[in-house]
Parts: sequence; structure tokens; C-alpha cells
Amino acid sequence: MVFIMFSCQEKKNRSGLGEKILIELPSKVSNLKDISDSGNKYISSIEYIQLQSAENAVLGKIDKLIITDNRVYILDIFKYGGVFVYDREGQVINTINLTGQGPDEYSNVFGIYYEEQDSTINLLCRHPNKLMKLDMDGRKVIKQFSLQVALLDLKKLKDGTYVGYTGTSSNNSTHSIFIFSEKFELIRTEFFNKSDWTEYTTENKLSTYDGKVYFTPEYGYTEYEVMTDTVRPYYTCDFGIYSIPMDVFDNKEKYNKLERNRYISCIKTFQETNNYLIFSYLFQGSNLISFFSKSNKTKETFLALNNPISKLGFGNFISMDENHIVTYFEAETAFRILNNQEIRERIPEGVEILDRAMKQPVNETDEPILCIYNIN
Repeated sequence: MVFIMFSCQEKKNRSGLGEKILIELPSKVSNLKDISDSGNKYISSIEYIQLQSAENAVLGKIDKLIITDNRVYILDIFKYGGVFVYDREGQVINTINLTGQGPDEYSNVFGIYYEEQDSTINLLCRHPNKLMKLDMDGRKVIKQFSLQVALLDLKKLKDGTYVGYTGTSSNNSTHSIFIFSEKFELIRTEFFNKSDWTEYTTENKLSTYDGKVYFTPEYGYTEYEVMTDTVRPYYTCDFGIYSIPMDVFDNKEKYNKLERNRYISCIKTFQETNNYLIFSYLFQGSNLISFFSKSNKTKETFLALNNPISKLGFGNFISMDENHIVTYFEAETAFRILNNQEIRERIPEGVEILDRAMKQPVNETDEPILCIYNIN
């Protein structure tokens, strides 16, 4: 009976769209300005981090990334099956791979979470489903919690409870969002899972700002604030003729018949900062990023091709937090930029910024270069 009451309350609280943001787009994305034309209005500075190679492991893919004041954590889910721990200079501190069947081991790790309160890196594991709490450098397992579901992401609310995201087709859960107590006891669930037609994603669907947690669904345009006892629509993006009608999202057959390149199917990632709401999404095969000013309600949308600081490539998007947008590019790209005379002559200041940030000569087969953009 209690669960039924929760379910009715969930539906009631999620009705409505929150505040609507109309984002007007041209018929061709090539008519949009590039973010490199925004100067330092949104991005104040850039930090390049040249990741060094580990002695005992090769970084395959950057699936998840967490950046703190003195650490960078990168999760490589499928190739390495673990976490690379770097300092902010890109030096390898440790690699975490605890694959096995023992009590302090896992079969797979699909998410990571940094706990500021105790400075620990937490692994979200499956087979069995559990959270493994390790010290900051990942050298010691401090504590473990059994979980009822396999999580891809985890965030903490101001009241000490946790919001977990399960993903979609990669698990058998009927819901996408789980609320846990401080001891990871299940409190309730939210958002029915469309696992029959939504593909697995490594996008960051949970974000935090000032102790609040927001959820970006795998479909649609509404951002939700998730609280311990309820959920409320926060903002909804309206892309006009490029929005898919909500009734189509509820009909798999109609959805599959769409020419999806003509529409924006979802918000990929969302982040609130002190001054802006930031939305990233894909349209006509291009990565777009929109900034909405919290103070004067103005908005601007850009192509994410080149960055406004060095004027070099913006990079492949990884994640956002309250202070940063993080992207990366392959070492081969950096090598080509640094060794191309035409680029040096065309963008001398940008090449110099990149060159100064490299701690050692760049080889084409090196690990990727991180681009950390500091948000105003």
C-alpha cells in the first residue's frame, strides 16, 4: 500500500514542465556561431592536462571522469575495467583494477563517485551489485555496501541521502532513479525505465549544484530536481519545430519511424552553475551547447568546434560540473597541431598555450590530452 501511494505521488509531482526555455535554432547548424566567438563571456580560462602513461595499464576509453582539487579519476569500463588516478599535473598516482571473485573484488565497475566528506573514491560495481569505498588514491578498500540494483552514477543530496541512476537496457530494473539512505538502504524509486527501446549510455545523467541533484532523462527535454521525498520538473527546453512531440516518445513504433537527424532527441547533459544553466545536445550530427543566464534570462547557443581561449579544437565532450566543462583530444591531434607550421602561423597564441602546458614532448601514441574549461 505504501508503494502505491508513492507511485501516485511521483506521477503528480512530475506533471508539468517547470520553467520553459525557448531555444531557437536555424534550419542549418552551420549558421550558428561557434563557441570560440564568445570570448571569455562563459569560459574564463583553459587548463590542458597531458596524461602520463601507466606502467601496468593502457587507458582504452574515457567513460567517466571526476576532477577534484588535486585528483583526476578516469573510469575505463570495458578495456581496462577499472580506474586511473592522476594528480592535476597528469602524473599517474595509481591504477585500480580489482577484478575477481573475492570479497574485496568485483566482476565489473560501471560508475565512480567521489565523496567529499571523507575524501574517498567510490566504485559502483555489479556482479554483485555493491559500492566499494576506497581511500583517495584507491590503494585501500575502506568499506563496502550491498546495493539492490546496479548503479551507473551516484550523487549526494544536502540532507545526506543519495540519488542513484541505474541506466536503461544494461540492467533489469523497472526504474531509473533510486533514493538511498546514508547507509544505502533503499528509500524509494522514481522514473519508470524504458529499457525496451533506450540504449545503454555513459552520459552523465545526474548533476549537482549547491547540494541539489538534477536528473536528465534519456528522452525528452525536461530537467528534474530529485529530492529525498519527491521530484519536481525544473526546466524544460523547447526547441520548436525541432522538438519531438511527447506522444512520440511514448510510442516506440512512431519513434523509430522518425528522421531523427531532423530533431533533437534529448538533452545529453545538463549543469547548473552560479551564473548559468548549461545544456549540451546533438543536432544534425553536431555538438551544440546552450547557455541560459539565471540573472537576465538571456540565452545563447553555439557549435562546440573550437574553444574561446586558445582557438584550438574544443575537444570531445566528457562531463560538466559546477565549475568546469571537461573535454579531451587524442595525443595524435596534439602532435599534429604542435608540428604543423601552417597551424602555428595561423593560431600562434593557441599553439603556444598548448605547447607550454605539455610537460614532455608529445608522441602520437601517448595518452589523451584533457581540456578543462573554467566556467564564469
